[in-house]
Amino acid sequence: MEHSDSASTEATTSAERLSPRTILSYAAGQLGLNVTYTSIGMHLTFFYSDVIKVSPSLVAIALLVGNAWDAITDPVMGHISDRVRWKRGRRRPFFGLGATPMALTFLLIFSPDTLSARGWLAFYLTAVIVLLFTFRTIVETPYIALAPELSLDYNERTRISAFRQLFATVGDIIGAMGPLIALQIFVSRTGAYSAFGIVAAFLTIVGFVAAYRGTTESGQFSKKSSLSFTTAFKATLTNKPFLIIVATLMLTIIANNCTVALVLFIAKYWFLSEALATNFMVAFFIGAFASIPFWIRLAATVGKKAAYIIDITLYGILLCAIFILKQDAHLAATFIMGVAGFFNLGLWILSGSIVADVVEWDQLRTGERREGAFAGIQSFIIKAAQGVGLALVNVALDIIGYVPDVPQSAATLRNLKILYGLVPGVIFWTGAAIFLFYPITKKTHALMLAEIKAKAH
Repeated sequence: MEHSDSASTEATTSAERLSPRTILSYAAGQLGLNVTYTSIGMHLTFFYSDVIKVSPSLVAIALLVGNAWDAITDPVMGHISDRVRWKRGRRRPFFGLGATPMALTFLLIFSPDTLSARGWLAFYLTAVIVLLFTFRTIVETPYIALAPELSLDYNERTRISAFRQLFATVGDIIGAMGPLIALQIFVSRTGAYSAFGIVAAFLTIVGFVAAYRGTTESGQFSKKSSLSFTTAFKATLTNKPFLIIVATLMLTIIANNCTVALVLFIAKYWFLSEALATNFMVAFFIGAFASIPFWIRLAATVGKKAAYIIDITLYGILLCAIFILKQDAHLAATFIMGVAGFFNLGLWILSGSIVADVVEWDQLRTGERREGAFAGIQSFIIKAAQGVGLALVNVALDIIGYVPDVPQSAATLRNLKILYGLVPGVIFWTGAAIFLFYPITKKTHALMLAEIKAKAH
């Protein structure tokens, strides 16, 4: 644990503390990312399997193809962002290049031609996912890379991450609740999802316009990287703290997305109430909003590492509780979802702040600031983990004997609960065990900054 002392609790310097306008503008970019991210995670499987009647395994293939493509494009985009020399910076111009096509391709995902053959629909989904992931890479990788450049302060980075996750949570609410609300308004279920896609596309564009207009890039971080792609990639993959955080991050996202993707299934088939999913989401996001001051304070008190391990461990324990709930335990299940929201937002606030600190570790060893390289890998990990989590869920649904839109067998229901709670719980605990080896604390980060400053002079 990183205990506070007189040195570690000193206030963030005025030079490193950002204005509310800058933080809120930057954080607004996360809105559209999470609207699209959460709606795909929560509704894509249900939409294509239960509404469009495409096999869950075909949906899984589409996601895996998209993530395989990301394995190439994300690191390349990070390297490009580190090397470009544009008048308005090396990060922000990509917001304008990627946001609009990303928004339009997302709309296409939830607007398929339902009269087409199922095989064609699977191909269509695969092609549009590849396009969406490509345009998302163009905008998201530079967006992530900009965060460590906004402030070098250890605690201010947690504040930046917290406000970013505030917008992310609003995006999560819209991504989770938007389709459910649309289904209450529109007679056609396919029409409801298409209408939601239009709203999500608009919010994506607006969020990145705000991020572009409300932030600036510092000249001190704009030096063109001299490392080749191969050398830079090798340096990134030998950064021990980064490898530990991305391994943990991938496991926690896989676990989290397994749970998110099955919320509608659990509500409909175990608790026998599709409407209960709305109560779950309301409780989840109330818990998420309530947690923001707590995670900022806990990270400042015990350190980011200890706070992250506490969060992951308790979240895993909580998810296992769903396995013992009876079908009529709607109130208890709703309460658990509220606490799950509390822990869920902690994952994002803490990991976002932790990843920023590995840039200085790398700078000491390479002599360069390569936020783009790390953002590229991080972006890939986030999307790959989401895709892997969804793919596992889709394949598992076929394996356990899930049949769309009919009552499920007792064995299928039991296995559905295992997929929802026990499996993610074990994955969470594995991630917590890995993160025990993370070496950067507030003290070591301060020493790194001092050494970097000394070398510069």
